[in-house]
Amino acid sequence: MNMKQKIITISLLLLTILMSSCQNVNGPMNNNDIVTTTSTQPELSVSVTEDISDVTDTANENICSEISDPFITGSELLPPPYLDRTIDALPSDWTENDVITAWGMTEASNVYSEYTDRIFLALDSDQDFEMILTSYSTEEMYLFEKKQHDIILLDSTSDIDVTNGYVFIPPTDEENICEHEVYDFQECRDFNFKTIKNNIYISGISWRSGLGKTCWIKEVKLENGKIIFSDLYRWGEFRMGEKMIFNFEYRKYGPDGTFELVQKEEIDDFLNQLI
Repeated sequence: MNMKQKIITISLLLLTILMSSCQNVNGPMNNNDIVTTTSTQPELSVSVTEDISDVTDTANENICSEISDPFITGSELLPPPYLDRTIDALPSDWTENDVITAWGMTEASNVYSEYTDRIFLALDSDQDFEMILTSYSTEEMYLFEKKQHDIILLDSTSDIDVTNGYVFIPPTDEENICEHEVYDFQECRDFNFKTIKNNIYISGISWRSGLGKTCWIKEVKLENGKIIFSDLYRWGEFRMGEKMIFNFEYRKYGPDGTFELVQKEEIDDFLNQLI
């Protein structure tokens, strides 16, 4: 190999080494840049999302807290849906603050500034007075008890006859009931429970699509912390079958829900005890 060939060979070797060195430096540097960018960007995104979530949760908690307390935002809530309300006098072991506390525990307090009705009943054998608060527009009745200084929400219930009908001493004559629609009795409202020999009753009139236009007397009991309404008497235009055919009947119901036909006078005698 002459001198010229040696120079060319050495030059090619040096060029090869130089190119290899450049690839080793640039390759990892570029890859590291990509890896760094990819790994840090999601961390930044997660951090921002968590901060926004914390702010949103805090704001929602503040809003819910304000809505749940009608005595903070009372001016924004609706008045009770009835002007003439049933508001029992307080028994000795209940206070107005207790009632305010109880109302604030209900879903209806997010809509209405006050309850519609306030009724105290000794529903069980301990002789302590339970309290029922109603809100007709939300179709709910709320049952509370007081244990020492604690107010406890026992039950909330919606009996379709009571909440969608009208509570009062209803008529029993066939002509009167048949001539009028249920809404004709909307001014007849006296939301009170009647007690006879430690048994509690409520009466009224309602329309139910599968049953018809009927008046009723229900017995009210407290069982395992639940308020139970059971039919005792029902009379009126009962729907017969799938077609819109109605038959007027006077019925008395047993504990199992079955009924027998009775005379009008039997119901009249019972209603007279409720007046």
